[in-house]
Amino acid sequence: MSSIKKLSFILITWTFGFVFVFIIFEAGLRITKSSDEWNKAYDINVLRNVEYEYDLNEIYESDNNIVDYTRDEFGLRDDCSSTREIDILTIGGSTTDQRYVVFEDTFQSVLQKLLSEYSNEKICVSNAGLDGHSTYGHVRSFEVWFPLIPNLEPKYVLLNIGINDVNSDGPNVGFDQNGTGTVKGFLKSLSIVRMIFPLYRFIRDGWTNRRLPYAGHRPTKPRDADYTVLDLNDQTQVKSKAYVEAFKNRLQSLLASISKMGASPICVTQPHRFIKNIEGVSRGIPIIDEFSGLDYDYSIKKLNEAMMNLCGKKNTIDIHNAIFEEKHFYDVVHTTDLGSRYIGELIFKGMKENILKEN
Repeated sequence: MSSIKKLSFILITWTFGFVFVFIIFEAGLRITKSSDEWNKAYDINVLRNVEYEYDLNEIYESDNNIVDYTRDEFGLRDDCSSTREIDILTIGGSTTDQRYVVFEDTFQSVLQKLLSEYSNEKICVSNAGLDGHSTYGHVRSFEVWFPLIPNLEPKYVLLNIGINDVNSDGPNVGFDQNGTGTVKGFLKSLSIVRMIFPLYRFIRDGWTNRRLPYAGHRPTKPRDADYTVLDLNDQTQVKSKAYVEAFKNRLQSLLASISKMGASPICVTQPHRFIKNIEGVSRGIPIIDEFSGLDYDYSIKKLNEAMMNLCGKKNTIDIHNAIFEEKHFYDVVHTTDLGSRYIGELIFKGMKENILKEN
């Protein structure tokens, strides 16, 4: 037998052996985990019982060099004594998750402290934000995640939404509702993939820091010279109208789920730095193809209008139009510890002025 035939025989043998072991292992996992009611929650990227350390030195300047990022057995990030004690459940994407902000500086922790001092009683604010989630993911969370959390009866559900719903072709496109019929969807259905998914997320997040421009957890903020776009894309208004209609349908579903939970909604608009006023002129940064920061801002304003109409003025807190500084962001959407603390203060102010005084 020639050396080439020997090598081919070895490769084929090892390949079949690997496939056989993979199938047996996958079958074993499916048998043992077939009754795991959390499987569908894992499909929407819920992380449970995880603890990571993130180094902030390469992201932004902070008094804290390391973030000890944890999610509990129910996939939540909080210091509540039990799920029964959760008064406010916060939902959103990466800007709600705040994985590069120490727990004490997240807007949830700041809001919790301010509300407790204001009411003279212990208030618990829990973080259910998941990196990458848009309203597609939030709708699914009410279907497959939150019902698994025992005694979850918050008084309020805070929706910190909009950033990931602006444009399916833009940055941070958000959560793919199911992924079925795709290679990605097939891979995510494998028990082996689900088992190693937390490690994959940790590695992926480190790579994402260097891969995405402006909005990828990367310490690269645009310079004034990068804000070069002065006009909207010709298709922006048409596309935005379609996105808003779809967004409204998902938001209505969310509000219905919140009501069914016995809670009241608090809707929060979101800030960004995709545009900048330079010498009295609003300019945008190029993002993807012909889509710019100006298009992004136009679209998110339309989403905010829809949110205001559906949630009601009293239950909507406008953070989008608040005055932010460069120190509040480490890219164009994600906040530093200072930014997260500031948002917590703004939400508390909005609640005190409109929501709390009614109760």
